[in-house]
Parts: sequence; C-alpha cells; structure tokens
Amino acid sequence: MKTELKIAIVFWPLIVPAVLINWLDWLGLVGRFMSYCMTAGIIISTSIAIALAGPRKYKFKISDWFGPSSQYHPAGYDKSKYNVVLDTHFHTRYSDGAMTVEEGIAWHIAMGFNAFFVTDHDTLANADDIRRLKEKYKDKILVMQGVEISTKRGDVNVLGLHEWDFDKLKSLDADEKVQCIVEEAHKQHAVVSINHFPWSTGGTKPRWKPGTHLTREKALQLGFDLMEVSNWDDDIATIDDVSIEFCKQHPDIAPVAVTDVHQPDKDRLCGWTLLHVDEFTEEAVMAELRAKRTDVLLVPGGVAYPTKHKENPAYTVVKPLAQLGTTFISLHQGGAIGNLDKKGVVMWFIYLVLLFVIIEGLAMLR
Repeated sequence: MKTELKIAIVFWPLIVPAVLINWLDWLGLVGRFMSYCMTAGIIISTSIAIALAGPRKYKFKISDWFGPSSQYHPAGYDKSKYNVVLDTHFHTRYSDGAMTVEEGIAWHIAMGFNAFFVTDHDTLANADDIRRLKEKYKDKILVMQGVEISTKRGDVNVLGLHEWDFDKLKSLDADEKVQCIVEEAHKQHAVVSINHFPWSTGGTKPRWKPGTHLTREKALQLGFDLMEVSNWDDDIATIDDVSIEFCKQHPDIAPVAVTDVHQPDKDRLCGWTLLHVDEFTEEAVMAELRAKRTDVLLVPGGVAYPTKHKENPAYTVVKPLAQLGTTFISLHQGGAIGNLDKKGVVMWFIYLVLLFVIIEGLAMLR
C-alpha cells in the first residue's frame, strides 16, 4: 500500500471526535470549526483515496498501441551489435502502476522494447500473469519476473528470481536486509540493481535523509550487479551523469536505463538498455546481466509519449476529486511517511482556516 494511501486511512479516525462534538453542539464556534474540519477531512481523504485507488484516468485498450503513429522505435545505436532492447524496472496494477501486465507488454512493444522485467513493489502476486503471458507473447517480447524491494537504504530490484520469502526480511535491520537481498538473489542466479539515485537522494529535500541511503561505493561493495543511470519516472534527473561515470570507472557494476513507468502517458521516453545475445532467451539475457555486459541508449530531454488514449468515463465522474487528491498527494515528497512539503501543508491549513473565517463572517452578516 502506498504511503499516501496510508496517510488518508490514518486521517479518518481523527474525524470521529469532530462528529461527536458537532452532534452534541455544546462548544459553539469550536464545535462548528470541528464540524468544518470534519467536512474538509472527508473531502481531502476521499480525494486522496480516489486519486490512488479509484478509476483509472484512461480506458486502455491493447489496440491503442498497435498503430505506427502510436509507437516509438529508438534509433542511433548499432543494431548489428545489439539485439536486445531491455527495461529492468516496470510497475503494474499489482502495486501502484496503472497498467495490467498485458497492457504493459503492449506498451513495451510500442516503446521499442523486446524484453522487460515486471518489478512491482514488494510482491510476486503478478507471477501467474507473467507465466501465462510470457508464453502468449514469446514470439514478440521476453517477459520476465522481477520485484522492487523497499529498504531503508534505498529501493532495489531483484531480476530473474523464481520465488521470494518477504517474511525473512522483516526481522532484519536495515543493513542486514540489504545484504540478505543480495545474497538471496545471487543464490537464485538473479541479479540486483540499485535504483534511481537522483529521485532518492537528490533535490532540495532528499527522500532519504543524508547518510541513510546506500552510496554508489557501498552498493558496489555489497555486490550489486546493476545501477540505474537513467529513469523515465525520475522527477529530479532522468539521466544520472554521476552514476554513468561511476559505472565507467567500475566495471563490476553495469549501467541500465529503465522506465520505472507507473502511468504510461506521464513520462517522456529517454533511455533503453542494450544487450547482445546469441539466442533470444531469458537465460541468455540473464547471463549477459550477470556478466555486466550492458550498454545504454540515452536521449537527453526525452521524446514525447506517442500513444493517445480515451479518458475512462468512470474517471470523468470523479475527476474533480481525483485532481484535488493528486494535489494533496504532491505534498508528500516520497520515501518516509513524514517526508512532507511542510510549507505546502501549512499554506493549505491557512487557506482552510481563512475559508472558515469567511464562512463565519458571512453567517454573522445575515
């Protein structure tokens, strides 16, 4: 469950005292203010819940991605040298993505990929879909199992795993957890990537407090195989020049360009991972990743998403609340639950109080 949805759920018990005070009506102005807070709380928490778990903005159809004008095929790389165009980071509706696994397959084909990993947050609930659709689309694209695991040292992807014991990690401290993830992945001949350094550690208010996130050097020391050097969903820097240079200087960790796409139309297209395999199989792709033989194709500034989708009629009904919810969600900077835009929260509180004062003032004039 996303942190923002937890915030919305936690907010609801705070409404109960307001309901009681309003019902008893014994505190006058204070009671009316609490009633006002109750109403505002219902609207805010409902809007957040709708934005996160309500109807999808678009009614995606597989056919949306079929037409040539709906697709983008990356150019500018040596196609005689590379025959795999790979994405190692992608989310579906099994976590916080907007697309199903099958829609994600169509989307990847349209965006120029012929191989990708599904890496939903902290779950393998997508495994049955991946196995079924892997066979269905085997002549068009390689669909492979992965997972993104959240830790207090950063977000990491495990790619090419077969199973995962999430309970085993719960009793470990932050450093032990990261070490265990790497060891368990390598036991399964899977590979591990450290994700989106700019998103996690950049900006004026880093999502991980300084000193808590893995450094690039520490990730290398722990045995990470891959490092994201481009991430379409990164709102700090879609291309990470520091990580690119680090991988050039340290051949024991390989660069990957990823999409990390949640909502397909949100991000510009800016990076693809390139490999060469003699046989177009999952085993061959995994062998190249374990050998750290990757290259990346980067497009500074990115390319506009080419596909058009029809808006979901169900979303149209709740659109005002969904947009309001998106505004409040944006106040959460990501990472820890307390990582809020405090100035933004304070200003919203001031606006709400001023609105109450205006309402009370108008009532007194009547």
